[in-house]
Amino acid sequence: MASAPKRWMLLLMVARMRAQPGGGGDSGDGPGDGPGGDGNDKRCQFNMTQRAFHSHRTLEDILLSTEYDASSRPEVAREKDLKNKPTAVTWTLATKGFSISEKANTVTLTGEVTESWVDERLAFNYTQGDTCPSDSPPVWTVSKSHYYQIWRPWLYISNQVSTSDISNAGSSLKVDADGTVTWTYNTLITARCALDLKRSPFDTQTCGVDVMSLSYDAFEMEISGAAYSTQPTLEWKMLGDAKVSSNSAVKEGPDAQTTGPSYAVLEVRFEFKRRNGYQIREIFVPAILYLLLAYCGFWIDRNVAPARVAISVIPVLITRTLLNSVYATSQLLPYVNVLTLYLNILSYLNILAVCQYALVQRCIQDEKKALLRLKGLAKMRDVIDALVDATETVAPPHAKTPPDPEAPVAVVPGKRIIRARSERFDALLAQKGVNPVAGRAVAELKRIFERADRDGSGDIDMLEFCKALRGFGIYDPPDAARLALSSMRHAANQDDATSTVGFDEFVDLLLGYEKHRVADIFPGEELRNFRYLPASLQLDVACRIAFLPFAGVVLAV
Repeated sequence: MASAPKRWMLLLMVARMRAQPGGGGDSGDGPGDGPGGDGNDKRCQFNMTQRAFHSHRTLEDILLSTEYDASSRPEVAREKDLKNKPTAVTWTLATKGFSISEKANTVTLTGEVTESWVDERLAFNYTQGDTCPSDSPPVWTVSKSHYYQIWRPWLYISNQVSTSDISNAGSSLKVDADGTVTWTYNTLITARCALDLKRSPFDTQTCGVDVMSLSYDAFEMEISGAAYSTQPTLEWKMLGDAKVSSNSAVKEGPDAQTTGPSYAVLEVRFEFKRRNGYQIREIFVPAILYLLLAYCGFWIDRNVAPARVAISVIPVLITRTLLNSVYATSQLLPYVNVLTLYLNILSYLNILAVCQYALVQRCIQDEKKALLRLKGLAKMRDVIDALVDATETVAPPHAKTPPDPEAPVAVVPGKRIIRARSERFDALLAQKGVNPVAGRAVAELKRIFERADRDGSGDIDMLEFCKALRGFGIYDPPDAARLALSSMRHAANQDDATSTVGFDEFVDLLLGYEKHRVADIFPGEELRNFRYLPASLQLDVACRIAFLPFAGVVLAV
């Protein structure tokens, strides 16, 4: 109850207002300002206890007097009971802008917040007039200087990173005739958000704010509300309005206990979908194109090392640069996401192309050594031919009686036809014990023969012979070697019934292979296959066929 002097002051103020023309008050300060205080005014007039007021300020002086306690909830002040029903507060956010920080794991929302509740202590009557119909009652706009004289729920964002920036420049506090208080203000909220970036940049994030009361628990206040989306940014867009749910929780803090009081929480959650056009256009597509560039290197001649190295190394450097740019704009994650995994896989595939050419170079070195052995074999053939010539000079060959063409050939059952030794081989064996060069040549040829005869049968088939040829840089398939053997036998008028050779015939075929080689006789005929290509070429052909399917499978998995 106001003291006696204050009551006299209020009565004196009312008397002065009635004595002034138009009912008194500050003109132009409210919807009922102006003349007409005699009851004949047709505009809206605030009134209380049958007394008309034309000024908002006068209404503030009357209602916000010493009888109004801004520290008490409306229900407590009305019922004088601390355990009365909770105050219902509505919190609404009209979002105007937002941003997501992947490095800080935060979401920033800007917009207009509206808090609304009912305080019957601020209800007022009004006089209806021509400009104040019953369906459009007046609204009392409270002056900014009186904001803190009205009870407010003191809501705050519990998951905020820093104190919300509330701008009073565009704020307003209005009271309807039934006591409904609406407080509107602009705010900037930066809240924590647990971002799950495993599917970035094809991810959808759920972020929002948790609204709680600073002073009242769940038995004293109920919070409800809504939040509305806004236009998308360059990187993110909102998937509709926020999902809002009212719950209760224990406040965080060192002294908060699970058995302590629970507080009403309004959980506001927005869904943000990343607009990944930039990542697809500037990262995904260029990275796969540089992988194709590395693949093109498999079609370049393996002997042109500068071109192969450049086309293999450049994609590695560019892919790594793209990966570093992604790491620079994101936080350090304990897991890999789609974007970094994609770039890492492409980087590894490009590195694999570099390693493949390193292995090709190693094979080329072996092939060059094989060609050196082929040159050594040619020199051995020249030495053996010289030995043959020397043998013929010292001991001319015996005159041979020509065989009777009509005489039958003796065939022993179970035995193959014995092929005659060549004169070259006979001369070499004749000089073995006399000439050390001949002995060295026979020993080397036996070593080659024993290495080729892997099954130890004493005869070499064409497959084993082709493997021996690879050691001399000759990469012919067995069918080409078989044709060369037939050519040699027919030239020497020997039997061609079998496809195996003994040591003597092996020496003749090995030393004279270049003469009877089918590839030299029919250079346009393709008799080779992948299995008998040089190892360096096998690697290139295999990568031409399998590299892109392998990359596609790895990326898909």
